[in-house]
Amino acid sequence: MTPSKRLLPALLFLAASLPCLPARGAGKDAELLTGIQKLREAGSYTWHTELRITPGVATPVVIDGSYNSSQGLYVKITAEKHSVELAARSGVVVARSDGEWRLVKKFTRSDLDHSMIRGLADMKLPHIDLAEVQSAWRSGRNKTAGLFEGQVGLNAARKLATLLLQQAGARLDGLSVNTSNAAITLSGGLPDQLVMNTQFSGAQGPLSSRTVQVVQTTQFTKVGATEVQIPLEAEAVIVAAQIR
Repeated sequence: MTPSKRLLPALLFLAASLPCLPARGAGKDAELLTGIQKLREAGSYTWHTELRITPGVATPVVIDGSYNSSQGLYVKITAEKHSVELAARSGVVVARSDGEWRLVKKFTRSDLDHSMIRGLADMKLPHIDLAEVQSAWRSGRNKTAGLFEGQVGLNAARKLATLLLQQAGARLDGLSVNTSNAAITLSGGLPDQLVMNTQFSGAQGPLSSRTVQVVQTTQFTKVGATEVQIPLEAEAVIVAAQIR
């Protein structure tokens, strides 16, 4: 399956049509579930994610994204001063690394940024991540004044952390998650921040033979008020693909 076929259901169709995942411990998390649902139904938001990977990556991997259900999606990921951009609208997904904008499906393994493009292609919108974290929480999580925190089941944590290591250039064969904790805060009844701290080992490549800690911090802003500005060059490729 091509990256574009994986991306579209995850980023666009699911975001617009699917309800939040079935909740575990819904009674205790009712306020949080309502907030996640409001975020999805708002139809637009902006997010900023920092991935701190230690040891192995000197600077955080930064992901900035804006989503609007009617205007499309724009995401930029920056890793050690190098960036990759992605835009999607009306079923067409395009990306740019060092060169020109082109359809995601035209990137191949010979391209320098194939791994990062693949990582973006597999990414889900952050409100889906919130729902998956909530659903995977183990018993014993805490709630205090809009802060929900607890341990995440190891299988779910591995799934959520896999993409993060892939973007850092690590092979994921035999990846073993040791522990994973997550905290979600609400502000004004809406998710404001997700912090997920996962420790794992067994990765190959530059992170091999180490215990690796990945801390993901995602902040949400402009809920219901985000305007997506797709670059003109990307828009031209999208329009050309639509009229073929």
